[in-house]
Amino acid sequence: MTNISQEIKTILDLQAQANSLQADAQSVLVQANDKMKQLRERIKRGETTGDRIKDFVIARYGSLNKEIEAIYRNLEECIRQHVGEFILMIVKEENFHGCTGFGYKPKDEDYVLDEDLYLGILTDGTLILNPADNKCEIPVGGKHVRCRDA
Repeated sequence: MTNISQEIKTILDLQAQANSLQADAQSVLVQANDKMKQLRERIKRGETTGDRIKDFVIARYGSLNKEIEAIYRNLEECIRQHVGEFILMIVKEENFHGCTGFGYKPKDEDYVLDEDLYLGILTDGTLILNPADNKCEIPVGGKHVRCRDA
């Protein structure tokens, strides 16, 4: 059995090692984030990975994320099966309609859920992705009707 002093020294050594590893990990994470920012900007300027959905996800979300890519791929597959049919899109957005400044504390009723409905006919089975401005559009040939929440 070791004495308490040796045990304390072992604990302190392990804590120092853990701190060193955390600092190294943080440094590597900063490098990875910087590289991702550079890649994101290159894609926004027009370079490509060769995969338009991957490009869009990198430009829009600033990460390599297969789960988000899968959502866009699934959406594209769904619209591909319904070209020429009506599509209804419901857009809900929470907006603040209260006073700002002068120490005002927002209340629940200052937040409103706005809802817009868009109806169009699918003209193509491919999402319109624009990494430069982070826009993803559903192809309806620019023709759609919009009903705003009244």
